[in-house]
Amino acid sequence: MQWQPSRFRRRFLAAGAALGAGAALRLPAAIAQTYPARAVRLLVPFVAGGGPDVVCRFVADRMSRALGQPMVIENRPGANGMLGLQVVRQAAPDGYTLLYLSSAQVSVQAMSRSADILRDFALIGRMSDTPSVLVVPPKLPPANLIELIAYLKKNPGKLNYGTGGVGSPSHFATGMLHSIAGPFDSVPIHYKGAPEIGHALAQGDIHFTITIVPPLLPLIRQGRVRALAVTASERLAALPEVPTMAEAGLPAYRFHSWGGIAAPAGTPPKIVELLHREMNRVLASAETAAFADAIASRAVPSESPAAFVAFVREELMRLEKLVKDFNIRPEQGS
Repeated sequence: MQWQPSRFRRRFLAAGAALGAGAALRLPAAIAQTYPARAVRLLVPFVAGGGPDVVCRFVADRMSRALGQPMVIENRPGANGMLGLQVVRQAAPDGYTLLYLSSAQVSVQAMSRSADILRDFALIGRMSDTPSVLVVPPKLPPANLIELIAYLKKNPGKLNYGTGGVGSPSHFATGMLHSIAGPFDSVPIHYKGAPEIGHALAQGDIHFTITIVPPLLPLIRQGRVRALAVTASERLAALPEVPTMAEAGLPAYRFHSWGGIAAPAGTPPKIVELLHREMNRVLASAETAAFADAIASRAVPSESPAAFVAFVREELMRLEKLVKDFNIRPEQGS
């Protein structure tokens, strides 16, 4: 039989493809057995020094010890957390690139449907729950929440507020205030994160904000900004003198920010389970509880990765309802 190069080549390529497919199927299992063999990158899509960054650095340091490999924080702020989300979405599903997933990205999806978090990520576990605080510059006349609302209504279009970006939790938080206590007309000024918002507030560049507590704690304690109310259901140990929104006169107001860890879709379940287990061990420690109290946050571990998926699904439904009920839009300015 005469040798036919083209037929031989086709058979060779077909055999190679079959072998390659088999190797690809075995690859995740092989990775899971040796994981982690090198440093793990945790991408925090917010500014260094902000609340998410502080919490992630604490947890990553303790997880590094348990995993036997460094967990390195990389800050990729921008687009309300969506720039970092896209980086991790496109990363290899091998457990070496993780995402700090938070209410910020879920808020963006609820508002614009520019992402599909449940499809594109393997959710590992919830990490923290952080209330927000309504703060104003020291020289602003209102002494409490009710006076601030009256002041806003008497000065339509003259006052502005700081947010972490269009569709950010702080933007949603002010939209809720407008819907519950309004109407009033105020102008949003968007920043990269809470540290910048706090600086602008202390300088008198903005008139108020509702944003996460941790980055603003030093400014509040130094008297550079004044806290009128916290969004938690009870007073915070870190700010015992500051009333809740309910105590301040708005019992219908409820808002919080949360964060957790996710990996690209397709990450081996054994890696997801390992990371979930080690993170929960960190979150359950007395050291973590003391740290969380000090920064006005709370460790909230998920019972399982599946429980975190269910939580995010519920959050999406809740925020989509808020978008509809409170008419929160990307271009909303009040």
